[in-house]
This record gives sequence, structure tokens and C-alpha cells, in this order.
Amino acid sequence: MTKFASENPDILERFWSKIDVLSGYDTGCWNWIGSVSSEGYGNININNKCIRTHRLSYKLFRGKIPEHLLVCHKCDNPSCVNPSHLFLGTNHENIYDSINKGRRADFKGTKNPRAILTEDQVKEIRILYSKGAISQAKLAKKFNTNKFAIFDIIHKRSWNHI
Repeated sequence: MTKFASENPDILERFWSKIDVLSGYDTGCWNWIGSVSSEGYGNININNKCIRTHRLSYKLFRGKIPEHLLVCHKCDNPSCVNPSHLFLGTNHENIYDSINKGRRADFKGTKNPRAILTEDQVKEIRILYSKGAISQAKLAKKFNTNKFAIFDIIHKRSWNHI
């Protein structure tokens, strides 16, 4: 237990009262049986503030959560509050983790349903621009997009996987 847990025994008691350890016997998950969000994450109200229970668990059993980090699940079970299933990561790391585990679609390039260009067109835009053969405005007109999209492509702010 952390210093936070020892200083807040009432919170710890409320926390334990809403955990079902037995339902996760095969996975090791400690499932939150209190209030949950539409995404399945547990919620608890502390000092009139709604707190995600996996974050509270991390704070109770592992320690402080740096402001720029998320509390992520190894088990991919949003209602799990088992501290051994939780780890800290950036938003980018959390997204990458979910893609690697097949929980999130990879929407890069033409896999993105809103994509207007193809990978070959993006390559052509970069080649044409690097040769100084054509302006960004003309590229935008040629490829039926806008100069902001062309700028982002050239500077790899978009389509950076190519």
C-alpha cells in the first residue's frame, strides 16, 4: 500500500467494498462492481469528483500518477482494478498497445475511411514537390485537395507512415 492509501482508510474501505475478485479467478482481474462508464471503466465519487477506479487502484497500491501519463490495462478489461494488471503509459503508447493487441483498427492511409488520396498519390506529391517542379497550391488543385493537406503531407505531419 502507498502513503495515499494509509492516509485515506475510508477511501480504501469503499474501494474494497466494490470489487469482485472471484469473477476474475481465471484471468486474475479484480472486477469493479460499482458505477461504470459507458466504456466499462469503473467510477467512484471522491470529494464530489468522479474518479476512474483503475486510476484510484494505481494510486492506492502503486503510487503517484505523473500528470502526463495514463493508467493502462495489461488485461484489456476496463473494469479491472488489479494493480498488477495496470501500467503507466503515454497516450501514444496506449494507442500502440491497443493496435498491437488487435483492439483498435489501424486507420493509416487508405485504411482511413476519410482518406481522399492514395499512398501512390502521396509519394507522387512528395517527389514532385522535392524536385521543385510544382507549388503546393498547384499540387492541391491537381490532387483535388487543399494546400493545408499538401503542406502536412510534404512535412510528414500526415501520411507519415510513408
